[in-house]
Amino acid sequence: MRQGIGILVTIALASCRPSGPTPPGPSDTKPEHPQPARIEPAQMMATIEALASDELGGRYSLHSDIDRAASVLAQKFEAAGVEPVGDDFRHPFDITVGADLVSDPAISISRGPRVTEAPAGSFGPMPGSATGSVRGPLVFVGYGAAANDPTDYDDLADVDVTGAIAVVLLDAPRRPDSRALYERIRSIGDRYESQARPLRDAGDEDALSKLQRLTRDELGALIKPFLGGAPVPEALMQVPDDPTAPLQADAFASALFMPTASDGPTFPFSAGRLRNKLARLVDAGAIGIITVRGPRSFIDDASRDEDPLPELATTRPARDVGVPVVQMKWREADRILKIGSRKLSSLQGQIERELEPASAGLKAEATLSVELRPRNVQAPNLLGQIVGKRTDEFVILGAHYDHIGTDEDGRGHCRAIVEGETKDVVCNGADDNASGTAVVVEVARVLASRPEPPERTVVFALFAGEELGLLGSRAMAASPPAAWKGATPVAMVNIDMVGRLRPDPGLLVGGVGSSPQWMGLFETAGWGDIPITFDRSITTRSDHAAFYKLGMPVIFMFTGVHGDYHAPGDEASRIDPVGLGKVGNLTLGVIEQIAGGAAIEFAEPATPEEGLVPALPGDIEATIERRVNYAPTP
Repeated sequence: MRQGIGILVTIALASCRPSGPTPPGPSDTKPEHPQPARIEPAQMMATIEALASDELGGRYSLHSDIDRAASVLAQKFEAAGVEPVGDDFRHPFDITVGADLVSDPAISISRGPRVTEAPAGSFGPMPGSATGSVRGPLVFVGYGAAANDPTDYDDLADVDVTGAIAVVLLDAPRRPDSRALYERIRSIGDRYESQARPLRDAGDEDALSKLQRLTRDELGALIKPFLGGAPVPEALMQVPDDPTAPLQADAFASALFMPTASDGPTFPFSAGRLRNKLARLVDAGAIGIITVRGPRSFIDDASRDEDPLPELATTRPARDVGVPVVQMKWREADRILKIGSRKLSSLQGQIERELEPASAGLKAEATLSVELRPRNVQAPNLLGQIVGKRTDEFVILGAHYDHIGTDEDGRGHCRAIVEGETKDVVCNGADDNASGTAVVVEVARVLASRPEPPERTVVFALFAGEELGLLGSRAMAASPPAAWKGATPVAMVNIDMVGRLRPDPGLLVGGVGSSPQWMGLFETAGWGDIPITFDRSITTRSDHAAFYKLGMPVIFMFTGVHGDYHAPGDEASRIDPVGLGKVGNLTLGVIEQIAGGAAIEFAEPATPEEGLVPALPGDIEATIERRVNYAPTP
């Protein structure tokens, strides 16, 4: 979509080297290479432009675009002079994308001698269901949700689901089916744009104002039932002074997921996410799960009447949650899953009104049987290496190269943006994470050009499936290549989103608490004028997490999120090549020391906050080790 800019960044070569005085190291020891190797920003920009091109469609791991991206990177590894790990750079792994029925599922409810069978067609297995048959008491757990402050609201606080089959409402209190909502809002926004375009061309501002008013009224009516009696925000309903301005339809959806001004509990977006809900119930001891979308969670009467069951074949990964899981239509749930004398739909209404949990046992037992055969597709990780003088130890430099694709069904889950008459449907992922991928490839090129091999082997790992749940790195950590047999990985450095270095937040480096040697390695590498926050904690949100769980020292480097995160605006033209070059040089300096034989030992976290946490580096003040060159924006 954008013109190539690689030719313009050659002027940045000198400025990408660390500038200013190098901080003193922990001792008088000098690094093996006093002068940083020559990292070429133009080389990295070429890699970013290739990966982030519209032709590669956003590199979605469940589409053939990921294979084409892998081919580009395999050629770059080969051109850099690195060897494959094993016989090929590609190391495919399975992603489960659904299942096929082996036999019809069954649910029977027992109340004393009375047994009720759920009729076929009133329920169906979910794609992430495990295969098996379980029997246990039925327990209603509301939405299975906790508020931002769990002391305000937690559906599981006063109920025990150990050994039980949980009955849980989909979505979250006062929240609709979020996927259906976004699809409807997108449809309304697209319809508006198609109608507005000829009016803009004709300069008919009166007609545009009327169209804006009608469309905003329609969007407001769509979200109003889920605002708990509060009015639709006035800012959303106002027609702008310039009616030719684009209609930001997605803002209506965002209004449902922002904290309200009421005194009642508020819920994070994740409270309604299915995988979080199921994982929480399994962790609490549930042996089976029956999900129901309550009648208040549908976006309109037609959806409520249809109450569709999930498709077993999906275009998203469906990770086995470990227990049988089905979805039941709400009218059937009202008939056979009464809680005392109350219907499930009645209890949903009570929860919505009072925002208080209504969890309780059903005084009944159930047998739940599901038999599925997983449906898998393969996606490729890529592994290159520079074989060291010692082959019994190696260091991993990694990054994910996948992204979230386009807005085309089956080719990703990008949310297109419309600007005037232009619709951008590709989330190119230049920063996330063509930038980190480019650093890995460039460090590989520089190290491969050295006249002597390093002491330790260096492995360059590029992961697919990160955007779908860290799937590629988890697969590699769980099943290492046979070529590594007998060798020990000593450390893992993960580069994820490093293309927009700014004074605030600067470079964020997480995981320095995983080894007592990390800070000394960074000091010796020399960070020059880069603003850096060093954090001892290890975020769960990128590919290093799987290796940390193996007892390996890890580092996570990134330059922060921005307005183009997971959006079509994340394009190569917005990458800062100078900052990228500085991050590349720092990464090279750290990797060279470990490859050269520097000591690196694993350290257990001193506190829970210094272990695996959902927070990003810099978010937890108590775990910040050190800040350098950092001046926060006022």
